[in-house]
Amino acid sequence: MGNWHNADGTLDPVKVRAEYPIFKTQPGGRPLHYLDSAATGQRPQRVVDALSKYLFTANANPHRGAYTLAQMATDGYEAARARIAAYVNVPASELVMLGSATEALNLVARSWGKANLRRGDVVLVTEAEHHANLIPWQQITREMDADLEFIPVDDVTGEILWDRLDSLMKLKPKMIALGHVSNVLGSIAPLAQIAEAAHAVGALLCVDGCQAVANMPVSIPATGADFYAFSAHKMGGLFAGGGLWARADLLAEMAPIETGGDMIHSVRLRDADFTTGTQRFEAGTPDASGAVALAAACDLLDEFGRDKIHAHEALMIERVIRELPEALPDARILGPRDASQRAGLVAFSSDLIHAHDLAEILDRRGVAIRAGFHCAQPLHEQLELSSSARVSVAPYTTHEDLDALFVGLREARKVFEG
Repeated sequence: MGNWHNADGTLDPVKVRAEYPIFKTQPGGRPLHYLDSAATGQRPQRVVDALSKYLFTANANPHRGAYTLAQMATDGYEAARARIAAYVNVPASELVMLGSATEALNLVARSWGKANLRRGDVVLVTEAEHHANLIPWQQITREMDADLEFIPVDDVTGEILWDRLDSLMKLKPKMIALGHVSNVLGSIAPLAQIAEAAHAVGALLCVDGCQAVANMPVSIPATGADFYAFSAHKMGGLFAGGGLWARADLLAEMAPIETGGDMIHSVRLRDADFTTGTQRFEAGTPDASGAVALAAACDLLDEFGRDKIHAHEALMIERVIRELPEALPDARILGPRDASQRAGLVAFSSDLIHAHDLAEILDRRGVAIRAGFHCAQPLHEQLELSSSARVSVAPYTTHEDLDALFVGLREARKVFEG
């Protein structure tokens, strides 16, 4: 086994933590128990080192200069693209490097949507979608006089009712847009089944993969998706960075929504011809250093083993689901109770303690969780919740982190029970 594993091949989070410098710090004078990795992953030393090396040895403008340093910058950027593409098992020629998954999803909605949606056409999303995969479709359907319809959720658990899909397919949607993993429910969408149903009626499938790519093995071709977006910072990369994979034939038909340098073939005073391929959608100077940092993060996640990451996170999540009702008896767990149906997060609510109060009390013990809508306000309104608390785990999450969580929950319960 590698440096990160136990003798039985399982991931050792204590060994993993050694790669993440932030755990050597004590924010607020307390050891850090970071349980908010669904919001952003911590940065490994390897990512910082790769970033520094690129900036200090190959810092020039990619795709532009004819001198040696500029060629080194270009080679480093394109090598990073190829590495990231390999991570999700797609051709580098079909991976657009962008500033975020939000930018990627807006590109699909604004470019593909504007070219293909007409009055009365249907776009189908779930009631649990992250705002980044909801609002772009709200806007483009309104602009094109198309219709936005929804795959519903259970009013109690929030679980997405995939059994309603067959009846919704009778609407003959042109696009189905949804998350691979819900950032509130933690549930893993049956993408292959959804893709089959979508393609049978001529629809395309656009997937927000932000909560999947760092937490479990993802081979995009196996999902059946036509578009797949992901972000760097949830994988241990930089905040600014993300990717959009799309089939080559779809990219060829799409118009760029940002224009400027580096995405043109030729320019005249009154018009311009755009270049082909992924560069068509990467206007301006690319964030080459961010791509190099993300490639380094991909290397490390593969060393950990994404199947082993998923197994470790399932173990952590199973404990959270099992012990949460004992620590906070009125906790309402959102999403499936079966940890095998989840990626690495659990959101819950309590009538006794508001999520923001809970997060503040836990912070006193160095426990960092998320509280609020988690960029899924319509889902919370559907569930009649003003907010929820969310615990999310990662390869570096230890049982000691969960011990601190449950001690903090019991402390909060005592405070509010009086």
